[in-house]
Order: sequence, then C-alpha cells, then structure tokens
Amino acid sequence: MHVSSELQEEGQILIVRSWKEIINLAANKELCAHIQSIQTVLPSKTITLVVYGTDQYFRSQKKRKNCEMRGRVLGVNELQNKPHHMSSVEEIPRVTRHLLEEVLAEVQLFTGCCVRLVESPPELGALVVYFTKAVAEMPFKILKYVKYILLAGAAMDLTANTPWSPFPSLSNVVQIPPLTLGCSSLGIMGT
Repeated sequence: MHVSSELQEEGQILIVRSWKEIINLAANKELCAHIQSIQTVLPSKTITLVVYGTDQYFRSQKKRKNCEMRGRVLGVNELQNKPHHMSSVEEIPRVTRHLLEEVLAEVQLFTGCCVRLVESPPELGALVVYFTKAVAEMPFKILKYVKYILLAGAAMDLTANTPWSPFPSLSNVVQIPPLTLGCSSLGIMGT
C-alpha cells in the first residue's frame, strides 16, 4: 500500500465558532452576511459551520432570568451579589432559541452552508473525525457512483427496446424541476 504525502486542497471547509460569536452575529442579524463574506473570499468551497456550546448560553440566560425574577419578587438586585461570570452574561445580547434557529435556517437557505450544533468536546472531536473521513473518502465514492451510473446506463441501453425490459426507457422518465414552488408542481389541481 502506497501512502501519498502530497497536499491536496479540498472543496470543503469546516468552520468552528463559539456560541458567543454566533449569538452576537445572530442578534445583529449579520450571520448570513458574515458567511457570505467568507464565501466571497473562498468562492469554490462548501462551508460547514459548527456552532459550539449554545446550550451553555441558554442555560446562563435561564439562570439570569430566574435571578432577575427572584430579585423583583424580593425587591433585591441579586445580580450585584453574583460572581463575575454572571455579570459578564449582561454584555452578551439576549437571543431566544427560536430566533437563533431562524437565523441558522436563513444561513442554510441563502448561503447553502451546512450548520451543526455541538455541545461538548467529545462531540466536536467526533464531528471533526467524521468530517475528515467523509472528505477523504469522497473521491472513492464519486468514482463508485460514476461506475454505477455508467453500468446502469449500459444496462438500460441494452434492454430498453425489448418488451420484457425491467428498466424503463429514458424517454418515459418524467423530469421534475429541482425547486418549483406552488401546488402545480406537486400535481395538485386547484378547485
């Protein structure tokens, strides 16, 4: 077995961002523009965005909200007595889970970027391993797919004109556009 030590540039990029960066960009509605700016610098790359630790942010927001509620009920500002890490949450904008999901969906729709949320170091490590393995296996899988298509096409050509053909001829296959909005594309007729 021969192992090559040549460097080969791939068409995939894995970007890992902490929840602080993503929350700030999401609060300002700038996440989509941020990803698009990366795409302009690297136009031929497919981007996968990994957001690390959003549960930590939402837990701290819930804790902060509970402290504020307790303070209002007791008439005391409990955040003044809290350790420094609780007061640092004040600097980070408040973003709901729903708003974050909307912003991440916009990123996926408008930029074509894949988004993954991970919460722990082992989960992040496993994702990096899977991603690296998938990128490394991609040329083999593409070659395998091309061979399959060529063989399937040859089988279709050989049997297309026979009455007992298990394969339909290509002229009978209906082509559906990839993205057509509306009921007519689904074959549903209006009343």
